[in-house]
Amino acid sequence: MAVADSTTIDAIGLCKDTGSVILTILDALPWDQAHLKLLEEKLNAYLGFIESGEIYSVYPGAKGRRIRISLMSRFRPNTDAESFIAHARAVVETYGAELVQISSGAGYADDAA
Repeated sequence: MAVADSTTIDAIGLCKDTGSVILTILDALPWDQAHLKLLEEKLNAYLGFIESGEIYSVYPGAKGRRIRISLMSRFRPNTDAESFIAHARAVVETYGAELVQISSGAGYADDAA
């Protein structure tokens, strides 16, 4: 339940293909309103990490690189989650970063086999 801990950056690294710094949010929760609130808090913490410049103290290699927040979701986003993510993406862009949402692993846990 990494998304539930807004005090921790779940993972940080560099994308080999683009050179972007990737801040990862590990999200194993099913989508509901409580989940969206937790995700909002987590994203705000990540944006604070970027805006304060702490990212450059913790990860000096981030200087001068594009920053991407990667939301790795275990469950496929529902309509409310898709709307939330679209809004969050626009907010993240105002910080000079980007937000992408992907499945964790080979697909979503709630997809039909």
